[in-house]
Amino acid sequence: MKIQYQITRNYVSNWSLAHAIREVMANAFDAEKQLGAKAQIKYDKKNKRLTVRNENVSVRHEDALYFGESSKRGQDFIGQYGEGLKLALLVFARLDLDVVIKNGANENWRPSMQTDKLGVECLTLDITKADRQEGHFDVVLNGIEEESWDTIRSWFLQLSPASEVKQTTYGQLLDDPEYVGKIFVRGVYVTTRPKYDFGYNFFHVDTGRDRQVPSNFDIDWSIQQIWNELSKKGDAKFRARLFKSFESEAAEQEAFLYNQPPALVTAMVTEFKENYGDKAVPVAGTGEGGDLEHLGHTPVPLPKRLVALLRAEMPSPEKIKAEYSQQVVKRYRLAELSPVEVKNFTRALELLFPHVRDATTRAVIVDFGSKDVLGLHSGEDVYIAKEVAQDFGKLAMVLVHEFAHDSGADGSKAHTDAIQSLSEALVNQLWRQIPA
Repeated sequence: MKIQYQITRNYVSNWSLAHAIREVMANAFDAEKQLGAKAQIKYDKKNKRLTVRNENVSVRHEDALYFGESSKRGQDFIGQYGEGLKLALLVFARLDLDVVIKNGANENWRPSMQTDKLGVECLTLDITKADRQEGHFDVVLNGIEEESWDTIRSWFLQLSPASEVKQTTYGQLLDDPEYVGKIFVRGVYVTTRPKYDFGYNFFHVDTGRDRQVPSNFDIDWSIQQIWNELSKKGDAKFRARLFKSFESEAAEQEAFLYNQPPALVTAMVTEFKENYGDKAVPVAGTGEGGDLEHLGHTPVPLPKRLVALLRAEMPSPEKIKAEYSQQVVKRYRLAELSPVEVKNFTRALELLFPHVRDATTRAVIVDFGSKDVLGLHSGEDVYIAKEVAQDFGKLAMVLVHEFAHDSGADGSKAHTDAIQSLSEALVNQLWRQIPA
């Protein structure tokens, strides 16, 4: 019996021998899962022969050889469309590979490229009766080089399992060095992603009829779910591993550009505080949070994506600053200050007045809600803690520091330059007033 398909030699032209063998092996693993027909993969190095077997089973022609028919459709198998074997046969035929498929007890299938009645070369399958066989479904491929076999074997986690695996309902995270960046779908390799920190085996991602690379959306969504589920398990060692991945700006963090899974956020905040302390604040650059230190906080520069993730639960420098400005529990009039405080305050402002816009109307002596805060520049106002006013030198320097924020944030060049300029101006003012 002969079956001819209206498929020419150039169909799926991007498929190599390795892609075709991958489909045959995927079918074998699916049959084991679906039918309980144990899969065996054997490579004979001496004879360069690869045999892919499912034990004690034969396959119906309509399931294996006809397009549009498959008992796997809609189920969670490696091959969801039932077309892999047909396309693999085309690849074997155009490569003129010596292939025989032994179906059950007494039937052989052999693919080749033959001319049909219209004179078009197309995939042809010859089905012949065979002598008594063992009753298995065997795909026997001759002429398979060892190098090709080594490549194919690495494409299947069932044949080359990872040792460091984190299991979730959405897939597996692979932490072996040789699997870094490799993407598998239902145990079959599909692509490699550069600059990833882990490998992945996704369970519920669609690769299409040609087992193409999944969409970025599907990959990112699956990574989000895997990391979030693993974060819920409370593994401190692995939590630190994920945090380190963010710190090193591994490419996976692009998955969290628009979505921050809650369990992952909580885990990363916990790790951040354990590493840097409860008073630490994540910032995206040296200049962003420099003014936090005199508010009793420690700015920690981190990659932007990690900062965005942490800020899903942690306050930004602007929010902290706003909260402190709202913690001004009392504003003082001059009449409420001690004579020393009044003298120090008015004298310092006199020295700064020629060099600072509206210095006398913008500066306010206050009580802050926290004793850690010495001064605060908020909007147009400069707040100074009352206890600072008891020491002229300290008061003068805090005023210089806060008024310098008119030019820029703490740590910025503009701010440091302004501090230098105002300090020089203040000293020069004092020098001029010293009797000759």
